[in-house]
Amino acid sequence: MKELDVARRLFDEMPCRNVVSWAVMIAGYVSGEMYADALHLFNVMLRESEELPNGAVVVCVLTACSQFGALDQGKWVHAFIDQAKLPKSSSIAAALINMYSK
Repeated sequence: MKELDVARRLFDEMPCRNVVSWAVMIAGYVSGEMYADALHLFNVMLRESEELPNGAVVVCVLTACSQFGALDQGKWVHAFIDQAKLPKSSSIAAALINMYSK
């Protein structure tokens, strides 16, 4: 997808990324069915960002896990949600149910 390539280039050139920019880029990969790229970028976020992922990021990552068949990473994200004490919204609960059911 050409648009995602352009978006990624702009994202990589950003001098300062916040949780919104990470969420938008990860969501773009998920909506483009580029699940491996979404999961990779999430791992980069965890290493490089000083901000914790928010609920929107977690929902996108869980969606990528369920669509990609990455149950182990999905279980890790579930544990991360608990450890980081993220609020358990209905969106996160639905994404967890979807991931475990697949």
